[in-house]
Amino acid sequence: MQIKILILLFALPVFAFTQISKGDAYYSKSQYFKAIPKYKKALKGNSSQNQEAHLKLADCYKNLNDYANAEESYKKALAISHQVPAEVFFNYGQVLKTNNKYPEAVEQYGKYLKLNPKDANASKAVKFCKEIKYYMSKPIEYEVKNIEKINTEKSEFSPLVFNNKLAFVAEKESFNFVDYSVNDYNGEPYLNMYVTDIHGTEAKKSKTLSKRINAEYHDGPGSISADGKTFYFTRVNYKKKKNFINTAQIFVAKGEERKWKDITPFKYNSDNYSVAHPSISYDNNFIFFTSDMPGGYGGKDIWFCKWNGSDWDKPVNLGPDINTSADEMFPTIRKDGTLYFSSTGLPGFGGLDIYSAKLFEGKWILIRNEGLNINSSFDDFGITFLNDSIGYFSSNRTGGKGKDDIYWYKYTDKALIISGTVYLTENGNDPAKGIKVILAETNGKRIDSVKTTTKGFFEFKNFDADKKYMAIIDTDDPQFTGKARYFLADKNNVVQRITNKQGNNKFVFKNLPFDPNSLPDLQTDDDLTLAGNLLYGESPSKPIKNTKLKLTNDAGDVLEEITTNEFGAFAFRNIPSDQNYLISIEETDINLPNNTKVILTNKSGKELKTFYTGSGKFKFKVLSADKGLMKEMDVEDVNLSMDVFGYMYDQNKKPIASAKFKIKEEGSKAELQEVITAENGKFNFKNLKGDKNYLFETDEKDPVLSGVKRIYIADNKGRIYKVIDKDGYGRFTFKMLDADKTALGEFVVDDPWMEVMMLKNKQNDKNKKKELTIIENIYYASGDYKFDNAAQKVLDKVITVLNSNSKLLIELSSHTDSKASDDFNLRLSQKRAQHAVNYLISKGIDKKRLKAVGYGETKLLNRCVNGVDCYDEEHAKNRRTEFKITESPQS
Repeated sequence: MQIKILILLFALPVFAFTQISKGDAYYSKSQYFKAIPKYKKALKGNSSQNQEAHLKLADCYKNLNDYANAEESYKKALAISHQVPAEVFFNYGQVLKTNNKYPEAVEQYGKYLKLNPKDANASKAVKFCKEIKYYMSKPIEYEVKNIEKINTEKSEFSPLVFNNKLAFVAEKESFNFVDYSVNDYNGEPYLNMYVTDIHGTEAKKSKTLSKRINAEYHDGPGSISADGKTFYFTRVNYKKKKNFINTAQIFVAKGEERKWKDITPFKYNSDNYSVAHPSISYDNNFIFFTSDMPGGYGGKDIWFCKWNGSDWDKPVNLGPDINTSADEMFPTIRKDGTLYFSSTGLPGFGGLDIYSAKLFEGKWILIRNEGLNINSSFDDFGITFLNDSIGYFSSNRTGGKGKDDIYWYKYTDKALIISGTVYLTENGNDPAKGIKVILAETNGKRIDSVKTTTKGFFEFKNFDADKKYMAIIDTDDPQFTGKARYFLADKNNVVQRITNKQGNNKFVFKNLPFDPNSLPDLQTDDDLTLAGNLLYGESPSKPIKNTKLKLTNDAGDVLEEITTNEFGAFAFRNIPSDQNYLISIEETDINLPNNTKVILTNKSGKELKTFYTGSGKFKFKVLSADKGLMKEMDVEDVNLSMDVFGYMYDQNKKPIASAKFKIKEEGSKAELQEVITAENGKFNFKNLKGDKNYLFETDEKDPVLSGVKRIYIADNKGRIYKVIDKDGYGRFTFKMLDADKTALGEFVVDDPWMEVMMLKNKQNDKNKKKELTIIENIYYASGDYKFDNAAQKVLDKVITVLNSNSKLLIELSSHTDSKASDDFNLRLSQKRAQHAVNYLISKGIDKKRLKAVGYGETKLLNRCVNGVDCYDEEHAKNRRTEFKITESPQS
């Protein structure tokens, strides 16, 4: 008995090995349907140990689009061990994403990235999964409907429009029940091409496309020339030879519908790799196709060949912006030169998603994922076009009639259209004819180009509305030699932007007022944010608050108008560093006498410029040559705060009054502020962070909005900026991105003292003590208790704050570094605190409202304790005075 048991135990691994070997033989030929039962047999009685069989089984299910079973098999494989090839984690992440399990997908992508940290596709997939809620909330640009009359419980896919007919690929509708043939890839009937008369979503009964096209095994998908006389199609023949892999190949037929003849193989077919999914360009000069031929980026790539007049040139890969290590398939080239295709490797909703691309300066550039509705978490592919806005595609999404179904779509044109008219002068009488305009993203990536019409007009269609772009003129045309600038007008022929010259014959449109019907704000990587404070008088200096400033360029164009805050702070965003500017105040109601000293400081309180008023007006220059001044004034968005204001109108363009409008930081559930719109529809959110994105939303139960079907958001000049429709929860929501901030926001340097100014407006318990610790400190030289000019500007702000609210009290807490003895440092810190208090008292602040406390070296901010060798920059952080503000309860 023991011998029999030993023989049985020995036989089990041998049996499993044999079954895996058989499965591998089928797997290597892409015969996944036949491979699956072999791997299943290998797992019988040994499921918890045979990781290899689980992984191969998972891959088979994934390749057959059976993502539920693929997920289960990957899960079982990794339960045995995580010692697997890196691509297992990536493939598992892809499956989880398709199954709408985005957090779990991120976890698997993360494991893959630990082993392949430079894989850009995996990083993009992680980013997409983390932002999926945002992508789900984007406007739906496609209306889709199932073509029920031609779809069955089997598969119909890859539609092709020609002569008011729709051709498509489908599983054979009839077969011999005695000699029923199925294919080895997925166990389903072989594929043929069919055709039907179609009008919109109404179709007649389909019939075989052509007996010459449809052979014994797989045929389709295909593509037809513009004149209808050449048909390119995919065919997979079948050879029953040991170790022979049946590859897909392209064939070319001459003739016309149902009379195809002279079928010849495509020049670059091979028995060693597949060449499939042809798409012929409108001018017949290019053919695009899918192939796993050598020289690609992994998986299946998209390639093209160019017709040289007598034959096809060698295949060219579309490059890394289009092709990934996964699969790119089903290319379709439109008449306008836009290429549509499907990919499992680019960031998407799961499975195959449909993308668009364009050829620019010899390189294929990815434009965008075409978004929800046309894409789903399943496979979406095989798009074809009836006209600019209507067409068909195929998908295996839930809710269909069969495995793959054909859908009708209508494009609702909510993607960005970037257009304008270029003039040589501002008067609009001399258009720039035939000039090349290049569209680029703000990172410098050039993505498209057109030439202006005889009226100077240009237009770019179908771009992502959430990105920002630059429009560049790059020309060597003699007629434009010596030009210093160009002018861009909107559709109403109003000049909205002016170019800046960048190098020889290169110009960039930017820095004119935002026009929602034209280009979004344009900027380049060398743009600055110039920020500072305007003060007047001395000892103490007082802020020039709530005052309008204008930024003007050399040509006299007003680029931006903003308003200073309570501390005289301002910020001008996206300012090119290679121009000269004039910042001016022309208001007559600021009541400053002639010869009043006006001070410009940076955000740290350092004086940058001083000048004196004259006739109630004053101005100062910021020159591009003064790099030091530019650098001192330049700040990052993280240092900015902004007020956001605008107007809300209903679908009839009438103001929406008394509506509740709240704001949250993106990714947070916490409500930051709530406002109620004024009688004229105006709203205003205060003191938001300049580097954050926000979500504005209404209350779905707000009775004021019960009859509102659409909301228009207008900027402070009353121009319609955004159109908002209700989301799936009955709310109006608006995600505020950088371009929106420019249109609706006014920026100033983020100042912690603003929160103190707002203390009296907070509706807290009247009997509860309010307290704030201010994060802006003043700093000292080593061993010194006196403060410098920059510190004095901070103390002047303290005076402004204390004068604004008589109930405010302040504790000045001073500290030292650890260089001297404990006793010396305690005395020094007390002198620092008292010296600052004495300055405030000298400026009229009641000493009862002030408290000076020295802490010596007892509250160091870093590692620089006694005995530790530190740089002086580290010690300097500890030499500080902090401010604690309190407001006593009402008595």
